[in-house]
Amino acid sequence: MDAGSTAQVFSAGFTAVTATAALLAIWQARQQTQTAREALETQTQPLLSDVPPRRFHEPRALDIQSGQPTSWRDAGAIDIGNAGREPLCFASVPIRNVGTGTARIDMVTFSTQDGDISGSVSSSVIPPTEIGTLSMDRLPDDAGGVIAESIALEFSDFSVLVDYSDASGRHRGSLRLDIANGQYPYVRDRVWARDRAGLPKHRAEMVSDSLRAEPTSVSHSGVEDAT
Repeated sequence: MDAGSTAQVFSAGFTAVTATAALLAIWQARQQTQTAREALETQTQPLLSDVPPRRFHEPRALDIQSGQPTSWRDAGAIDIGNAGREPLCFASVPIRNVGTGTARIDMVTFSTQDGDISGSVSSSVIPPTEIGTLSMDRLPDDAGGVIAESIALEFSDFSVLVDYSDASGRHRGSLRLDIANGQYPYVRDRVWARDRAGLPKHRAEMVSDSLRAEPTSVSHSGVEDAT
């Protein structure tokens, strides 16, 4: 092999090594970017959940002069009832941000077997560790009044769905709380998903689907009287 051929071989090898090093540097840069992005996602990820009963308390009343609390209430209590002659039917369910980032509430829905109605939130922005309240109230003639009555007067079980974003407005998840209604309502189940479409069906829907898919048949048998 002459000097010219040798130089070409070394040049080709050097080019290949340089290209490989460049590709490796690009891959490492992408990995570092991905790691930084995942770290930022973790630092800014809100996560909404229910408030455990009897674990957190908030002031019920304040002293006029000192401004200090005079009584306390369970921050995890679910309030359901009605007021007035109409009556006004209402329900409120507390939630807590257990994530590391601030949550911005996008949508609240109260859902029963009879249908859905929109709800509201006490504060559209819930910082980490803070508590907010999802609520609904309807008069009989209001849109969704029948659904509100089924919750507040008939004590039908219901679910509350909430969509939320992070501080930048990027959608981060959906939560559904399934409420067992009654004299002492409580959260029977809670499920999370990327969005509402990813939430699994709750029990009422599964039972309803099962009844529609597998109708029961009733057979009648006759009994002959002995003579």
